[in-house]
Amino acid sequence: MSRWLRLLPFLFVIAIAPVAYADWTPPGPWNGTVNVNFAFTFSCGPSPSGSACAWIQAPGSSSWVQCGGGGGAPGGTVSGSGSYTPNAAGTWILKVAEGSTSSGTTLLGPTNFTVAAAPSPPSAPVAQAATGITDTGFTAQWSASSGATQYSLDVATDSSFSSYVSSHWQGLNTGNGTSWPVTGLTANTTYYYRVEAG
Repeated sequence: MSRWLRLLPFLFVIAIAPVAYADWTPPGPWNGTVNVNFAFTFSCGPSPSGSACAWIQAPGSSSWVQCGGGGGAPGGTVSGSGSYTPNAAGTWILKVAEGSTSSGTTLLGPTNFTVAAAPSPPSAPVAQAATGITDTGFTAQWSASSGATQYSLDVATDSSFSSYVSSHWQGLNTGNGTSWPVTGLTANTTYYYRVEAG
């Protein structure tokens, strides 16, 4: 018997999982509003083909719609961008998939985000009789409008508002008050004013 230990060759195989990169900018979770565009960028991988597309799915739908794309070195990270304008409230789903089809291997996501209904517009303000009338001006008055954060004032010399006094008196932001002094007018002239809530 040999006094030497016979060494047999061994082959060690170490499996190294591919490193996955995942990043949305801005980061989720997201919140959106109906009919308001939202843009994003992404970085993810590895992508065997070096390309990827972003896909979006509407609430209650099983179909994916492409909303962006990107590329990079084959087998590495892909970077890209996309945008969407949601047209319905509810939970939307966003993902990035390998290659050019939505059935490609998912590299990033799926990420859920909530889209809120568009806010209701404020009620229309009602113009009231002007006060403090002088030869060169007056104070426009109007009722408060529910939900309004500001008002825009127009002043014209005709009731159809095709002849504004000046560009200054067209869509003038008057803040959230319910009156505004109108000055620099011409005596013996009829003026009209209207207000829009925003």
